[in-house]
Amino acid sequence: MVGADGTVYAADEDVFMALEDPLIMEDVNPGITYTGTLVFEVPAGLEFSEIRWTDSWSSDEPRVVIPLN
Repeated sequence: MVGADGTVYAADEDVFMALEDPLIMEDVNPGITYTGTLVFEVPAGLEFSEIRWTDSWSSDEPRVVIPLN
């Protein structure tokens, strides 16, 4: 999650894995939809600019960028 000021916030893996519908990290084939929950601990009232999905173990470049306009 990226704040409007450019600060990057990591998902809280310990919390979202304890949820009933955690987002499991796996490839999804084209045309298939997968839903789940990600949890982020951020300051109250923070505005976000985008969500980035990055394989941190292979690259710092995001594989997916979702603008939050």
